[in-house]
Amino acid sequence: MMVRLFRSTVCICATVLLMVVFSTTVFAAKGKEVEVGDFVESGDTSHPYFISTTPSLNTNTQVLNQYSSLNLTPSGTPVTTWKLTGDPTQQWKPLFGSYNDRVFVCENNPLVAINIYREESTPEVNVLELYGNNYEDVALHIQSGVNGARKFFTEPRWIFHSSNMYITVTTEPTSISDGTGQSRKCRWTTNGSYLYEQDAVLNAARLRALGVFVK
Repeated sequence: MMVRLFRSTVCICATVLLMVVFSTTVFAAKGKEVEVGDFVESGDTSHPYFISTTPSLNTNTQVLNQYSSLNLTPSGTPVTTWKLTGDPTQQWKPLFGSYNDRVFVCENNPLVAINIYREESTPEVNVLELYGNNYEDVALHIQSGVNGARKFFTEPRWIFHSSNMYITVTTEPTSISDGTGQSRKCRWTTNGSYLYEQDAVLNAARLRALGVFVK
């Protein structure tokens, strides 16, 4: 009887320990630095997305854009709006975390992701290295609106920003115009702008009709 009781106790303890280890492994990243495996692809999202300011796609559509002319978007690049061209600097790939959150990495440089620089009160939206960055500085949560509209926000971290900070399309023009007069800087504020995720695969025919071709 004692042997059976001992074995049962050991089994229960081992099970509890495994549960603790599993939970720690899955949820360890929040409040720490991002590690490989903290954010992963979904089968439905392992392809590019555009993030637009309006629900429909046309030649005047403004999308979130990595403000760079380089083939490989460098860390520190500002995020602005720009007219839809289909350039790789306008393409984003979502990766998903364990807290109903996500990051948006650049299609042409998946090592960098949309980021908030906390030391400014209304920081400019930029992209920064994903791995080794603070989890709450890149992990985006969603506030849903109507007709697929979404606001993307980061949660507060430590002494920075006591409220959620939202991606906001400002009225500040970019230093170079996209030709429409609508290219704007993006910042993090407590209000935010509604944006729309546009799946490049589901919109393939529409994009081709607009002269936009996506790999």
